Amino acid sequence: MGQSRPRLSSILSLVKGTVLAQLVFVFATPVLTRIYTVEELGVFALFTAMVLILCRFAGLRYELAIPLPALDETAIHLVLLTFLLSLAMLIIAGSAYTIAVYYLDFISDIHVLQEYLLVLGASVVLFVLNESLVFWFIRKKDFSTIARARVTNAIALAILQLFGYFISGKILILITAYPLALAISCVFLLGRVDRRIFAYRTHTGRLLKALIVRYRKFPMFTSWSTGLYELSQAFPLFFLASFFGNLEAGYFFLARRIGLIPTSIVGRAITQVNHADMAEQKNMVDLGEILVRQIQGLQWVSIVPAVLLAFYAPDICERILGAEWREAGRYLQVLAPYVVVRLVFSPMAAINYVAEWQKLALWFEILSTTLSSLALLWFAINGTAYQAVAAYFYTLGIASLLYGVYLMQRIEAPIWKLLRPGVLQLAALGLLYITGKFVMS
Repeated sequence: MGQSRPRLSSILSLVKGTVLAQLVFVFATPVLTRIYTVEELGVFALFTAMVLILCRFAGLRYELAIPLPALDETAIHLVLLTFLLSLAMLIIAGSAYTIAVYYLDFISDIHVLQEYLLVLGASVVLFVLNESLVFWFIRKKDFSTIARARVTNAIALAILQLFGYFISGKILILITAYPLALAISCVFLLGRVDRRIFAYRTHTGRLLKALIVRYRKFPMFTSWSTGLYELSQAFPLFFLASFFGNLEAGYFFLARRIGLIPTSIVGRAITQVNHADMAEQKNMVDLGEILVRQIQGLQWVSIVPAVLLAFYAPDICERILGAEWREAGRYLQVLAPYVVVRLVFSPMAAINYVAEWQKLALWFEILSTTLSSLALLWFAINGTAYQAVAAYFYTLGIASLLYGVYLMQRIEAPIWKLLRPGVLQLAALGLLYITGKFVMS
C-alpha cells in the first residue's frame, strides 16, 4: 500500500497533463476540420505516420534504456547517444534517398510528401530528442514536467496549425507546424534539466561505445518491434491512400486520433510510471498483483464507454465535426474493441523493456503485423475501405489480447481475476439493450 500511493500520484500527474493536451486537440479539431480539407488532413496523417515509423529506427530506441543505469552520468550519455544516432541515421538515409532519386532514378512517381523531406527529417530528429528528454524525466520521476511539456506541445501545434486560416499554402502550415511544436517542447524540457549534469564529460567517447554494447538489445530487437508496431498502425493509412485515396485516409486519421485518446491519456501514463518503478524494483515480487489491480481498474472504466462509442460514433462525429465527417465515425466504431484491449493491457507494456524481453516483443510484432496486414490487404483488394480497416483492427485486437494474457502468465499473475469486470459489464449492457428494445416495442 505504501508504494501504491506514490504510483497513483505519479499516474494522476501524467494523466492531468495529457488530459489538458488532449482537450486542446478536442477543442481545436472542429476548427481544423473547417480550415483543412479531408484530403489535406489525409496527407498530414501520412506525414505523421512516417515520422513515427522513422523515429523508431533513427535513435535505435536507446532512449528506452535511460531509466535503467544506476548513475545519472551514464543515463545522460544515453540521451546524447540517442540524439547523435538519430542525426547520423538521417544523414545516411537522406544521402541514400538523394542517390536513388537523382542519380539512379529509382523513384519516378512524385508524392506530395517528397516536397517536405527536410521538414520530415527535422521532425524525426526533434521527436527523438523530445522522447529522450521525456525518458530522462521519467528516470528522475519528474512527471509534472512531462505533463507540462505535453500541454506546451499541444498548444503550440494547435496555434500554429490554426494559422492555415490566414495563409493560402495550407498544407505547408499544417506540416511545418509539427516540427516547430516539437522544437518548442524540446526547449521547454531542456530548460528544466539540471545544468550540473552536463559537467559529466569525462571519457565520453569510451562511455558511448560501452553503452552501445551494454544496451544492444534495444537496437537489435526493440527498435524493430516498435518500428513494426508504428508501421502496423500506419498500414491502414497507406493502404487507404493507395487503394481508396486521401479522402478515406483523412477520415481514418481523425477516427484513429480520437479513438486513441484514452490510451494516450491513461495507458501511456501508466506505462511510463511503471517503467520508472520497475527499473528500480528489479525483483518484481509483487508485480503480478499490482498489474492485475491496474488492469481490473482499466476494465471497469473502459468497457461501457467503448460499447456506447461503438453504437453512436457516427452520430457524435456528425454533430461535432460536421456532416461530411460522419464516415470517420464508422471507422471509430471498428476501432473501439482494439482501443479497449490496448488500454486494458497498457500496464504490461514496460515489462518487455525492464525485463529485457525485447526478442519476445519483436516476434509478437512480426506475427501480429503479418496477420493483420494480410487481412487488410485481402479486404482492400476484394472489399471496401471500411471492411479492410475492420478486418485489420479486429485481427490486431485479438493478437494483442492473447499476447497480454501470455505476458501475465509469464509473470504468474492471477489471470482469472480479469474475467469478473468484463463479464459483469457486458452482462449489464446486454440487459440494458434487451430492456430498451422491449420498452421501444
